[in-house]
Amino acid sequence: MILHLQGEVMFFLYIMVITQMLAWAYFSYKGGQLNDKQFYIFTFCMLIGQTGASIETFLSQSWATFSVQIFFFLFTAFGGIKRYSITKQKTTQ
Repeated sequence: MILHLQGEVMFFLYIMVITQMLAWAYFSYKGGQLNDKQFYIFTFCMLIGQTGASIETFLSQSWATFSVQIFFFLFTAFGGIKRYSITKQKTTQ
């Protein structure tokens, strides 16, 4: 049974995905060269968008797309954690 999402819910999910799109556009505009603070904000915005897309694909029962979204979410989170870890190591040396 595929759930039909209401307009307000879909609007909110689209805003979440747009957040990711804007973050990716900014990252590309900067040529991938972000300082630590910018990278954390970028990562957070990417996770917001991936969460929105994951919710939409889960509720639509698009399981293959949902699994890809989870993959991207996990590796984006891993990248953010890794960058934070590297930054902490630099400041403690």
